[in-house]
Amino acid sequence: MEWIKCSDRLPENYEKVICWDGETQITATHNDGLFFQDIEYCFSLTAVDNVIDNAITHWMPLPKPPEDLE
Repeated sequence: MEWIKCSDRLPENYEKVICWDGETQITATHNDGLFFQDIEYCFSLTAVDNVIDNAITHWMPLPKPPEDLE
């Protein structure tokens, strides 16, 4: 897989992707031009604004899970 420039195209809505902001890889979900940090495993009961404020420049789809889980 290769990085895709956000200026070339954005992921589908609700697609989980890996994002790059120029410094860090971030797992996120895309929706209407915004990237939301994946907090699926966050156990906090406090509401979280998980919109990624940093400018995302590139993204790529998540890899497929392994088929052989033995």
